[in-house]
Amino acid sequence: MRLSYQKRILLTAIIMVTALILVMAALWFPLVKRDVKIMDAIFVLDITDSMNVKDAEIDGEKVSRLAWAKEFTRRTLLEMPCGAHAGLAIFSEARSLILMNPVEVCSSYHDLTQMLEQVDPYMAWARSSEVSKAVYTAIRQAKQIEPKPTIVMLTDGHESPPINPTLFPKFAGTPGEVHGILVGVGEMNYCLYLKLMIRA
Repeated sequence: MRLSYQKRILLTAIIMVTALILVMAALWFPLVKRDVKIMDAIFVLDITDSMNVKDAEIDGEKVSRLAWAKEFTRRTLLEMPCGAHAGLAIFSEARSLILMNPVEVCSSYHDLTQMLEQVDPYMAWARSSEVSKAVYTAIRQAKQIEPKPTIVMLTDGHESPPINPTLFPKFAGTPGEVHGILVGVGEMNYCLYLKLMIRA
């Protein structure tokens, strides 16, 4: 249906007046304060041999455990609000190694994802995998960062060589001083067992 010239002028005027009223309302009303929960985190990725097993899945495709861990980290970074800080670390043998101290996620998202992309199994400096000790070193390192980040450790929890439960290393720090979570990766992961042993 074609509108007459007069009706088009009238419709344009109504739209412009409505837009002007909305702009004035937006400027007039006070800002609404919104609390956003900010979490500082350091993501620690297991790069030991068992993380090369292809039993994880991304969008229906079988991928290695390490590839899944990297994609999980990337998606988590994307969902973190501006103002939050994130860092990256890897672990091999019995130690965690910080690659990037926590930085603001929005302004440094490109840098974080570029560093994440470079994480590779060939970066491992030893063949063994002592996850419990790596957790403890990550905690010690996190205590030196202010504010203390939450540790997000992505691992299949596999210890190699296996540790006798009676010889499991004891935690020498203060429980609860540094918060963290173990994210189990792969179909056959040992994270629940490891979590129970760390609490002991």
